[in-house]
This record gives sequence, C-alpha cells and structure tokens, in this order.
Amino acid sequence: MNIILTEIGYFGPPILFLMLIYLTIERNTKPRNKRIANENTAKHDKMQAYVICTYIILWQTLNYALNETLKHIFQQARPKDIPYINSWDSPPHLGRYGMPSGHAQQVVSEATYIIVAFQNPYSSILSIIVAALTIYQRYIYQKHTAIQLVVGAIVGVFTGGTFYSFISNKL
Repeated sequence: MNIILTEIGYFGPPILFLMLIYLTIERNTKPRNKRIANENTAKHDKMQAYVICTYIILWQTLNYALNETLKHIFQQARPKDIPYINSWDSPPHLGRYGMPSGHAQQVVSEATYIIVAFQNPYSSILSIIVAALTIYQRYIYQKHTAIQLVVGAIVGVFTGGTFYSFISNKL
C-alpha cells in the first residue's frame, strides 16, 4: 500500500488531468446519435473537444499560478522534518511554503470539474478516490498540515466550479 499511496499521492494531479482530457475527447468525438451524425457534426464535435482541451490546459496553468501566488501571500511553512519518500517529492523539489496545498488544490479542482461536467458515477467515484488518496498521502507523509490541505481543497472546489461555469457559458 505504501508504494501505491506514495505514487498516487504524488501523481494525483496528472492522473486526474489525463482522465479529464480523455473524458473530454471521448465525450466530444463519439457520435451522439448515429442516425443524425454526419461528417460536419463529427468535425464540429472533434474541434470542440480540442478547444475544451486547450481551455483545460490554460485553466490548469492558471490554477498552478494561483496556488504559487497564494503561497507567497500566506508564506506559511510546511511541517518540519518532512520525510523523504521519493526523489521527486523531496528537497530541493519541495517548495518552502505549504499554504495552500497545491496537490489538494489541483486534485479537488479536477475532481470537481469531472463530477459536475460529466455526471458519470464511475468517473466521479474514481476522481474522488484519487483526490482522497492524494490528500491523505500529503498529510500522512507530513508534506502539509491539515489546514493547508483543507484550504487547498476549498480553493480547488472554487476553481473547478468556476471553470465549469466558464466552459458551460462559453460553449
């Protein structure tokens, strides 16, 4: 369990990001009704999938920038004596500040969007599991305090919901 927890915990954001891209492409490139589908609607749906994916990449970049900005505003240190669990999640790769948790913000943001945008119970449950394992890993391995994780999750719900509203109104 430790290896799985370590890997899913660290790679939770890219796991959900790839899931988000896959779900977007899969939903927008599958014909909705085979009798109605024609070449023009297929091209339009495929183009819409690429546009949404571009917005997703932009959203995740802005989400990361927001997290870094908030960390510099709060300037709250991470817990002391952080254990080394793998080479990519240890100093010097680990930033000084921990408020809010970037991992919690990213996974909750992505999970929020997956839940409200796709309304698929399997995708929703899987995204919640990945988000929960990520947050649990960040806490259990002392990468963040509980409050840093909670604030990251709250910001994540806000950014995920805001992005869903933006995409819903845009397309």
